[in-house]
Amino acid sequence: MKTLSIGTTPVALDMTGIGPTQKVAWTLEGADVRVRFDGGAPTGTTGHLIAAGAVGQEGLWTFEMANAMRLVRAATATADAVLTYTPVIDGRGGKD
Repeated sequence: MKTLSIGTTPVALDMTGIGPTQKVAWTLEGADVRVRFDGGAPTGTTGHLIAAGAVGQEGLWTFEMANAMRLVRAATATADAVLTYTPVIDGRGGKD
């Protein structure tokens, strides 16, 4: 399991130890974020909006999505967000 602090500068996930056949389960806390899955940098007002408290149980990110994504705190947020994520293999959690 890994955590990522998301502030006003776009950041990427640390994919070390996560293989291309795995998916990534995630939770987001603290603030809304904007995300792009094409490798481009989101801004506080552009990119897909993910609301704080959203849980990815129903829609896991593929390796390709997670590897290309960049996240930034949404413009309306007043504090940094924290994304917790872990690899999943065949519905089971990966190595922590």
